[in-house]
Amino acid sequence: MMYDNKIHTWFDVKKMEVKYKIVLFGAGKRGRLTFIRQGNQLDFDCVIDNDPLKQERLLKDVWEDDSEFVTKEIIIRNFQWLLNNYNPSRTIVILAIKDGSAIESALYKKHYENVFSSEELDKNTLEYFESNSITIPQNNHSVFIFMNDYGDHGKYITNKLLEKSHNIDIIWGVEQCRKDAPPGVVQVKISHPVELCNEFRDSKIIIMDNALPYSCVQKPRGQLWIQVKHWSSITLKKFYLDDCLFVKNENMVAAVKYTIDNTDFFFVGSKFDEDTCRKGFNFNGVYKHIGSPRSDGAFCNDNYIKIRKYYHIKDTDKIILYAPTFRHKKGTSYGIDEQYIDIDFGAICKELKGKYNENYVFLLRLHPAVKQFVSKYEIDNNVINVSEYSDAEELVAAADILISDYSSVMFEAAFIKRPIFLYAPDLDEYLKNERQLLIDYNDLPFPVAKSNNELLNNIRSFSKNDYLKKLEEFLNSYGVNEDGHASERAAKFILDLMG
Repeated sequence: MMYDNKIHTWFDVKKMEVKYKIVLFGAGKRGRLTFIRQGNQLDFDCVIDNDPLKQERLLKDVWEDDSEFVTKEIIIRNFQWLLNNYNPSRTIVILAIKDGSAIESALYKKHYENVFSSEELDKNTLEYFESNSITIPQNNHSVFIFMNDYGDHGKYITNKLLEKSHNIDIIWGVEQCRKDAPPGVVQVKISHPVELCNEFRDSKIIIMDNALPYSCVQKPRGQLWIQVKHWSSITLKKFYLDDCLFVKNENMVAAVKYTIDNTDFFFVGSKFDEDTCRKGFNFNGVYKHIGSPRSDGAFCNDNYIKIRKYYHIKDTDKIILYAPTFRHKKGTSYGIDEQYIDIDFGAICKELKGKYNENYVFLLRLHPAVKQFVSKYEIDNNVINVSEYSDAEELVAAADILISDYSSVMFEAAFIKRPIFLYAPDLDEYLKNERQLLIDYNDLPFPVAKSNNELLNNIRSFSKNDYLKKLEEFLNSYGVNEDGHASERAAKFILDLMG
């Protein structure tokens, strides 16, 4: 729809963004899909829609199920507002509506010439990849890791790859570049799509822990995709295609299906892990029982010392890690709700001191989806906020006790035999309205409390010997046998694929 007879792609729009404001026209199904796919690469300044029921409302409220993708306050405006507030010579309009010919004509009459159809941009971008398709050479030793942030399974696999081979190139696709990435790792920001896609296209091995933006990638011949997912060898909640709320979000379902259709290998850590991934991802290809690479961090004794030094915790003090998960807004698959923390930090420390005659310090680790709300909570003096710390497994390694609710971090603390207490004051509501579980909550080997008094009673009556016996039986029943060496097995498998 540009009037220069050139075929344009999303890459062209990104290059123009330096000089232009980008307006998305359409807050319906197509607009939502375009925003989700391109929101990491493009900064949409405004959203326009002709529906009066959507106008003057916050975009995140209209797109409640996908509100986490709206990272800034955007109010949906009408067509006249666009004309009144955006200079035609400095504005790009992306039409994400079924038939945009009338709108395009109206904009052209008002001298808006930088008008694109999202559908045409998608089509042209895919054709660009197909026309530039390559075959990956057999001697290619590049690994591309797509995980948004330098961490999790990918971090531990990267460290072992670099330890085992000096003839390997590792590229990370990240939202923000990290200073603590090891030498030899190239970081490419997701907001630089041309560079990102070129690195992706030219790599032999692709490692990912989530779904890829399926309109932006084309798998070359000879390339191998490995899915590692972003949890350990056992998880509590149903996920993706096995989650009744997730399957309502057709955009995310499409992304998962596209990714899995191109996946060659799936890393898992137990029979339970494989069985649940078959349901959650519908992947029926090759499963490799590697273990949980990220859980290796929990086994590392050096992390126990590292965290104490980092947060200036006395050697004589014991650490309690409190790591609750987030809550969805009612009836949504991705809307995030602010959670209320009412755990009695002081009473717990007092109870433990009375039981073991030792001082305790709390580390508060909120889920990344809600860590921005931490400033709203009243936190005791003996509580250290560690929500910004990048590696949860290092925190688990440092903890002498873990308290959680429904977060699967509980299992990683279980791998190293730490005492675990579950505090779930909203248990009945969570089970009824929030997430379906893969494991009956009452079958977990951890004491469960719905109130602070019940939690204190569980601490008071805790028997380590009884707990360890129950824990071992539980892990054995699910075929879990983490040993701290999963990343070594993962690196060996990847290097063997490269030859």
